[in-house]
Amino acid sequence: MKQPALLTVLLFFCNLLIAQTPHAIWEDQINGGYKYVQLDASTGVKTNISSLPSLTGFVMGDASAINSDLNRYHFIAQINTSRVLFTLDLSSGAILSSPAITNTVVGIKYNCNDSTLYGIQVNGNLYNFVKVHPATAALTMVAPISNMQGYVGGSFSLDLANQVYTYKALTGSVFKLRSIDVKTGIVLHDNPFPDNVAGHKYSPTDNAVY
Repeated sequence: MKQPALLTVLLFFCNLLIAQTPHAIWEDQINGGYKYVQLDASTGVKTNISSLPSLTGFVMGDASAINSDLNRYHFIAQINTSRVLFTLDLSSGAILSSPAITNTVVGIKYNCNDSTLYGIQVNGNLYNFVKVHPATAALTMVAPISNMQGYVGGSFSLDLANQVYTYKALTGSVFKLRSIDVKTGIVLHDNPFPDNVAGHKYSPTDNAVY
């Protein structure tokens, strides 16, 4: 099916992200502290961009995302007993905002089709599909998630072409690959899936999840 012109343009800009140098948060275990870094994908060489002296811990990659439109890096970190949603300038590492976030949110993904961060709120045994405001850390409910007892880290992906958010959920004693509509939170697919596949990433180049 031919993609609408606007969607093609949006996916083009999202495609630019594929060619960008990987970015990450690095824990300097020798000297202490945390740094915002970039990695050379071909050599593995790490380049420090900026120091993050206030951090006392960070949440792993399921709570980070790159805004490819505004050139920003979002991640959740620990500052003493508080968790904070940081937004950095992707190039310089300058901190643009750092509101406290009282909710646990995993699977954060940036949707360049509507310039919105999405994720799953974890509240005990309850789960909600939500929008995340990077400047305030406020959550907006999209839809509650039912029949779910847990999730698998590294299983979150966002299909930009079809606007489908996919992740692995634990339902009873069965792991399922669940796909939901980004706009409504309605479950589109919910099929048994092995629990030894992780690191799911969506490629806008060929509209596939790897």
